[in-house]
Amino acid sequence: MLVTEWDYDLEKEVIREEALEDGREEGREEERAILIKSFYENGMTVAQIAKGANLSETVVKQILGL
Repeated sequence: MLVTEWDYDLEKEVIREEALEDGREEGREEERAILIKSFYENGMTVAQIAKGANLSETVVKQILGL
């Protein structure tokens, strides 16, 4: 019978890496929202922002709260 030993340190490292990746993704989304809002405040249209950010106009409007 083969018994696999549970590696606590490995489990901690995997959880840590997953948490870091989640944090990085949240940071990217927040930065994208800040840029989109800035572009809009500086006169770009929703259509221009959507095209430049490769997003739908609906998503851009949601980010802008329109």
